[in-house]
Amino acid sequence: HALHVAESLQGIAASVRILRLPELPEKGDVTDWKEAGGTPEAFRELLARASSNPTTEIGRDEAPAEIPDGFKIEGDGLYRYLLDEKGGYKPVFLCARLEVVCRTRDGRGEEWGKLLRFKDPDGRTHQWIMPDSMLASERGEWRSHLLRLGLKISPAKDVTVHLRNFLFIAESPSRATKVDQIGWHGDVFVTPAWTIPESAPERIILDDGGSGQHHYAERGSVQEWRDSVASQCAGNSLLMFAVSAAFAPILLPLRPGLGGGFHLASNTTTGKTTMLIAAGSVWGGGTKDGFAESWNSTSAGIEGMARSHNHSLLCLDEIKEIPPDKLALVAYALANGHGTARMNRDATSKNRARFELIFLSTGEMGCLTHVLSAEKRAYGGQEVRVCEIRADRGHFGSFDNLHGFSDPARFAESLVDGALKSYGTAAPEFIRRFLACGRGVVRHRLEALMQTFRERCRTSDMVPEVDRILNRFALVAAAGELASEWGVTGWLEGEAFRHVASEFENCIERRGTRGSSDLKRALEHVRAVLLQHSGARLQRHRDGKPLRDDRPVSNRLGFCGLSEGGNQEEEYQFPNRLPNELCGPYDHDLVVKALESVGALRREGRRNPK
Repeated sequence: HALHVAESLQGIAASVRILRLPELPEKGDVTDWKEAGGTPEAFRELLARASSNPTTEIGRDEAPAEIPDGFKIEGDGLYRYLLDEKGGYKPVFLCARLEVVCRTRDGRGEEWGKLLRFKDPDGRTHQWIMPDSMLASERGEWRSHLLRLGLKISPAKDVTVHLRNFLFIAESPSRATKVDQIGWHGDVFVTPAWTIPESAPERIILDDGGSGQHHYAERGSVQEWRDSVASQCAGNSLLMFAVSAAFAPILLPLRPGLGGGFHLASNTTTGKTTMLIAAGSVWGGGTKDGFAESWNSTSAGIEGMARSHNHSLLCLDEIKEIPPDKLALVAYALANGHGTARMNRDATSKNRARFELIFLSTGEMGCLTHVLSAEKRAYGGQEVRVCEIRADRGHFGSFDNLHGFSDPARFAESLVDGALKSYGTAAPEFIRRFLACGRGVVRHRLEALMQTFRERCRTSDMVPEVDRILNRFALVAAAGELASEWGVTGWLEGEAFRHVASEFENCIERRGTRGSSDLKRALEHVRAVLLQHSGARLQRHRDGKPLRDDRPVSNRLGFCGLSEGGNQEEEYQFPNRLPNELCGPYDHDLVVKALESVGALRREGRRNPK
């Protein structure tokens, strides 16, 4: 109804705007919204957003489409006028009212198409970008798609031919840029639910392939989200870290290469999923799990989820639901920002999916523990790409401050309830503040905040791979501080820094070293092999003389030396190079470097190590 009113006022009123009231029932109005909990403050906030949008849903800068000769849109239908037996013209019904809104193309001036708009039998408005190339096929895919979306099309003979001709010939002087990915496109941020700024120089349309499945949605106001979610982060390090991480992907274009993940690991019923729901409420919700997705998907499915979360937060629950042999590859793809290379039917290469995001993961086991259950070893690069954090270090599981609740379960229930009632407003507000400040100003402030955080947390014994982990935590800390400075969260200055720094130390503690994790694991493997075989496969000797004892030594691995006057093993000798069994899945040179790093290796000249 609002669209019809807006259309009737075009050319009469100086400007027409539509105010969207979220979560209205069918045929609901402002009275229903108020009875459902709408407040004057929330109404003023929605009105402020609407006033910044100088167009209605009938389209910014949309000019009337040129209707081809012989066709006419009358009332609720599209008709073709054909000659009858008497020499006059008779209208033939083709389909329900179908409008060509504008011409579309991608940023390279390719992939041309037309944005079509129509209503289904329930009166719901649909928009679909029909590729021009689809009309070249005789298979009628375009017709099938329109029928699937609810357009009423006549089954009469020759209607398909006439309708196809209409779609071929109908033109619109209006133009729009089609994008196939959520996120930043220049200085415009696009999602299926909203585009900021609303008044871009040229209309930008997200073409999601018609799936329509997403959790980007708004409910309530920023103030309501701040009161029910952000305020509960005070005194809760992991919770504030998770919510800060939700803002970080917006800043990734300013610091490319810092995408990746954080895995929250602990036993069941500690609050891990609550963290995902709270963090996801920055971006959207609308389901019982809010904005969260599941690890229970194929590699291609997770790749698709990553594309639909470009420059935003991807929440993945229950890591045990993905097979361990797939996890390592999927984690690398999510952090590196590109999918698997695939081919078209004609053997040409498809465009590889590319994305930048931050993802939060949860599970009862660590990411590396899960990987190791199927592989012989884990790699240091995996720890850089997916930083593991213990989720049960708080006084009450994942929490430290229950904000007056009697137990952590009641606090978690209240937090989840707030996140499921108020969501999807914080990220748009953060983006508006970003654009109001300007990209250059934000980049300068971001660098200053990240440098301050790095200086606070860096130590002299950090190796480059830990420095990369620190950089991602620094991005999260800076995002949290910017959200504070811009009034999105209501947190105190420096509060995000303090809590994110605490979780960085949590990550390093779980990692076990500020040095190389590959060297650490290589040493652990060598120690385990020596302990396993010292009694059976290592020939004992003292001062270079083999001991005469009763135990046989078959399949000898090497020699173990005993100290003067005792049986304490103090030295292991290997005559040639370190045996493959001792190195296991680790490269020989890596094991040598690991032993040398702790002073546990001695060479005879430049010969083989002992």
